[in-house]
Amino acid sequence: AHRAAARLGLPAHVEALGAGTTLTREFRHSSGFFILGWLQGQADRILLGAIAGTAALGSYNLAMAVARNPGDAGSSSTANVLRVRLDKADGVDDVRGAANALLVRAALLSAALVVALNVGTEFILRPFLGAAWTKPLDAVYPAS
Repeated sequence: AHRAAARLGLPAHVEALGAGTTLTREFRHSSGFFILGWLQGQADRILLGAIAGTAALGSYNLAMAVARNPGDAGSSSTANVLRVRLDKADGVDDVRGAANALLVRAALLSAALVVALNVGTEFILRPFLGAAWTKPLDAVYPAS
C-alpha cells in the first residue's frame, strides 16, 4: 500500500495521516470497526432465531435486506465523498464547511431513499409477493 501511494504521489499519506497514524493502522482500525458491526448483525440474527423462531428470523431478514441496502449504499457513498473532501480541507473551518454541505445533501438523499423504499415496498413488492408476505413487508417500514 505504501509503494502504491508513493507512485500516486501521496507521500504525505505514506508517512502519516496525522498524530502518528499510518495507513496500515488506519486500515486496521477501520476494518475492525466494520467487522464488529458485521458481528453485531450476526448476533442479532442468532438471538432472534433462537428466541422467536425461524419464521420471525425470515421476516426480519427480508425486512432488513429490503430496508437497509439503499441506506447502506447512500451512507457508504457519503462517507467516501466526505473522506475525499476532508482530505482537501486545510483547517477546521474548511472541514466544517465541507462536512455541513455534504451532510445536508446526504440527509435529503436519505429522505428520498426512505420515500422510494416505502413506495416500492407498497406498490411493487406487495403485489408481487402477495398476502403471504404481509407481515415481513410490514416490518420494512420501521427498519427503514
